[in-house]
Amino acid sequence: MEAIPRNFIADDWITIVLLGVFIILAIIRANDIESFDNFIKILISGKFFRERKKTTYTLGFFTKSLFLVQALIVSLTLFYILNSLKIVEEKTHILFLQVLLIYIVFVVGKYLIEKMLGVLFSLEKQLDEYIFFKITYKNFLSLVLLPFLIIITYVWGGNSLFFSILAVLFLVVNLLFLLYFFHKNQKFISQNFYYFILYLCTFEIAPYFIIYKIVE
Repeated sequence: MEAIPRNFIADDWITIVLLGVFIILAIIRANDIESFDNFIKILISGKFFRERKKTTYTLGFFTKSLFLVQALIVSLTLFYILNSLKIVEEKTHILFLQVLLIYIVFVVGKYLIEKMLGVLFSLEKQLDEYIFFKITYKNFLSLVLLPFLIIITYVWGGNSLFFSILAVLFLVVNLLFLLYFFHKNQKFISQNFYYFILYLCTFEIAPYFIIYKIVE
């Protein structure tokens, strides 16, 4: 019998990444079903945040694992955007790994600096709550992106207009979540308005502006 050579598809690694995402999600849910179900419902219920408030806003296994999912999904989305907008020409897993590494270093580095600022200005409790809220809603938004990634990978490759709209919508929804948190804590913010403006400009505006100018 004549051997039939197998043709390997260059994008097989994307399937492995998506499969890894689903495996991590399955492990997270199996480890803590109640927290996972409450997390999925954060748009209609505040139970997830109320439960976390009882045990302080610590970044345990649940949140860290979801952050790994977030990093994989967001990095893959950025990979597609970079290629669709012709910002880079490379379309291999090497580019994805580079984006993933940069994203993780950026988010973790930002987190560590924010924690140090909390200690420096004696605002640990408030910053811990804000950081936890921010990581949680970004974890949730990454799951919203997941169906789009599946469609882009296996059904329709998308175009530059689609990815531009997707990027803008993601930024707008991020802004809406932040405004919601600031509205809930406006009394505290008004009492520390100088520190709030300094933090907002330094950590929520400047880093993204710098990244935009780099890739422009």
